Amino acid sequence: MPLNARPDEARALTFPFETPPAYGEVLEVAPGLRWLRMPLPYRLDHVNIYLLEDDDGWAIFDTGIRTAEAQGVWD
Repeated sequence: MPLNARPDEARALTFPFETPPAYGEVLEVAPGLRWLRMPLPYRLDHVNIYLLEDDDGWAIFDTGIRTAEAQGVWD
């Protein structure tokens, strides 16, 4: 929304997927790009993690924090 827009002109956010992946589920966003969510023990209850495929395997962006619940999701 532009800074000078009136509140009644605000538009709702739109997302490319109807629902986010469940914990432990990996969603293909595009060829070679995957999205998953990892639980966090805070008010912000999850972190979005992206996996990018390259020639030698996968790079992981933001692995979350090490908790028993997150370890279970990774396993």
